[in-house]
Parts: sequence; structure tokens; C-alpha cells
Amino acid sequence: MFSHGANLDPHFYVSLTEYLASHGYIVVALEHTGNRLVDNYALGLTGFGCETLPIRPCRDANTKSAVDRPHDIRFVLDQVLAGNAGVAPAVIDADRIGMYGYSSGGSTTLAVAGGTVSGALPDRRIKAIAPLSPSASVFAAFLDPELVPLTGNIEVPTLVSFGKADITAGINFVDEGREIFTDLDTQAVGEKYRVEIQRGVHIGFTDICAFLAGNLEAIQHGNASPLDPINLLAFLTFDGQLPPSPPTALGKSRDGAQAICSSDLFYRPDNFAVWNAVTLFPPAPPIPLSAFLFPPDQIPGYIDANSAYTPSLASSKHLQIVNTYVVAFFNRHLKKDLRYVFYLLPLYAEFKQPNAEVEFCKASRHGKKEWCVDNITE
Repeated sequence: MFSHGANLDPHFYVSLTEYLASHGYIVVALEHTGNRLVDNYALGLTGFGCETLPIRPCRDANTKSAVDRPHDIRFVLDQVLAGNAGVAPAVIDADRIGMYGYSSGGSTTLAVAGGTVSGALPDRRIKAIAPLSPSASVFAAFLDPELVPLTGNIEVPTLVSFGKADITAGINFVDEGREIFTDLDTQAVGEKYRVEIQRGVHIGFTDICAFLAGNLEAIQHGNASPLDPINLLAFLTFDGQLPPSPPTALGKSRDGAQAICSSDLFYRPDNFAVWNAVTLFPPAPPIPLSAFLFPPDQIPGYIDANSAYTPSLASSKHLQIVNTYVVAFFNRHLKKDLRYVFYLLPLYAEFKQPNAEVEFCKASRHGKKEWCVDNITE
């Protein structure tokens, strides 16, 4: 089961879901109605942002979604197991069901596995979870404390992943991820893992680069919908930093598309022509979006690390790291394949994944102690 982030959709995570499916899993990536990108636009907002705005109707919509999300998962899982989702029950092993999700979907994953303060019960059909850049305190800060996932109630192996540069919209996902990892009861979950991705930012878990490439292609071929230019503007100028970057840095946020996508997305001639043709919308002056691009030799994800701009990790590398660990984790804990144990150890990260840092904790054989090993550096 896969749960998407707030105000996005499953197609923002195809690199994650298809990769897991290629390893023999049936991946169910449902839509959380009321909390998709199209629902965000219906509220008069563009891009990310609605999930942390403490105003109505944004807050009301997201509070309702936070309540509904675990029920969405339970309902869809019921339908899949009953054979009502286009998958024959005979090909599903109901004893080996896992779940993962990104951002709000990561929080949903925690809520499904552990329940919530409000009394929502854990779904014990879920046997392993891998929340990606999750948050728990955001519910207390922006929505309703009753919606906070009960991380301490989780009783299945857990992999928590986040970027070490992930501070977005006032939420420090680094602190959140570490706190969630600490709150997990090792005796209850058996094994828990924390993966910190160096220079990783929040949207690094998404297919934002491919999404924007699709918008550009639609405009180039004359098949654009009214939302395609809006998407280009919204995701190019997205700035999750608080306080926001100055106007002179519009489009150049460390957690924006330019920070993690290939320079071809912006400077390949056919793509640049679109960025040059699409302008800011009224009442703003009709300035072309190309005015907000970095010089082609300074796309942040690819510039020299000694530059004044600290480069974020390129999307392709970020997704490769996430996919490696998610597949190894589910293969180890759902398929019980011991060949993947090594991939989950800090030693593997140290020698094979220089952009990842791992802490691994395991309950002792007799369940009385835990032992941990890591290659985490501060």
C-alpha cells in the first residue's frame, strides 16, 4: 500500500511504486480524495503549501483528510483482498502486506500501523512499514492533536527515511524523523532503521522532474490543459523556506525543482522555449518564467560543492537511494529473504551509498535489550 503526500497524487511517485512492483510486489497507490493536487487548485492555491496553512478552508480540508486517510487505506485494502480491485485474491499473500508513503503519506503509514491519539486502531494486517519523510507533530501544530500517530504502538519492522536538508514550510523533517525513530519501541517492532540522505530535500522523494517534463511536452505539442502552465509556475517558484527567500531568489529555492532536476529540463532548447513563453499571471507583470532560471552552468543540484549555494542532492540519486533501501527492507521483512540483510546495515551505506547514513537497531534474541549500530555523522 502506498499513500501519497498532501496535495499531490500517485503519479508523482511512479519511480518509487514501479520500482517496487518490478521486484514482484503488487503496489496499490490510491488517491486520497480531498487531498490531491486538483483539490488544492480547487481551494485557489497552487503547488504545495496548503497542508501547513492554518487558515480555512485549507485547514478544514486537511483536517478532514487526516481523519479520512487511514480509513481510505483500510477500505482500499479490504477491496483489494476481496477481489474488487482488478487483482485476483489468489495472487495476493494476505500475510505479507507492507505499507509506505511520503510526507503526509508517511504520517498516514504511521497512523495505520500504530493508530492515533483519537482512538483510531492499528491495522494489524500491515506487517512492515517504510514512512518517507514523515511528520507527527505537524498534526498537533497545524491541525488537531487528536490526529497524532501513536508511534509507540507500532509492532512491525519500520524503516524511516528523510533528507538531512529537509526543513520545509516550518517543519523540520530531520528532527521529526529522528524523534519518530527514537519513539519506536525496538522490542515491539523487532528491527528499526533510520536512513538520512545527505543534502536530501523534501521533494527529492517525488517525480517532480518527470512531472514538469510532462507539462513541458504537452505545451510543446499543443496538447496543454489549462493547468500545465500553472504547474510550471507553481513548482518552479515553490519556496518551502520560512521566512521565504527574497524576491530576487524566486525560483531558486533549495527545495525547488531547479535544485534537484537536470539542467536539460530547463535549458534544452525546446524546453527553454516554453519557459520563455509562459509568464507570471495577472496581476503580476507578464515576466517570462525563464527570468527565474539559474544560469545553465549553475543548476544547484549539479554545481560545484564549493559554490556559495549548497547543492541539493539530484533527484535521480535521491530516488535511487530510496528505492534501494525500500526494496531491501520489504524483501527482508516481508519475503524473509536474508540476502538483503547486508543492504540494511550501516556498513553497506558507508562503502556503497556515500550519500546515505544509516542507523540500525534490533531487539536482542531474548527481547530484553536492544543493540544499535550506525554510521551517522553530525
